[in-house]
Amino acid sequence: MLVKPAAFRLLSGEESLQGLRPKPEGTTQLCIVCGLTPFSRGDLPPLGGEYCSVNVRCLDGVDLSGVTVRYVDGRHDTWALLKTAPYANPFEGGGAPGLKPG
Repeated sequence: MLVKPAAFRLLSGEESLQGLRPKPEGTTQLCIVCGLTPFSRGDLPPLGGEYCSVNVRCLDGVDLSGVTVRYVDGRHDTWALLKTAPYANPFEGGGAPGLKPG
């Protein structure tokens, strides 16, 4: 799920995070305790500029049932599809648009 940086707030666990693959377009955070990547931060104009990409499976209280998958093909430059509805509140409704559990 993509959110603007102003809408992202890390509540705990910062001491357990390590930045991976730092590059101009973004840095992924790795949890050194469990090995998951809970979020990344970056700046990509095709995504609307600065963003935080949140792994919603790492959030408490999120209902992922009934949400749909939306595929983006970066090789063929289909990033514009994310601009149609890139920001969502996973705590409202039936989950986050564009996501569906495995």
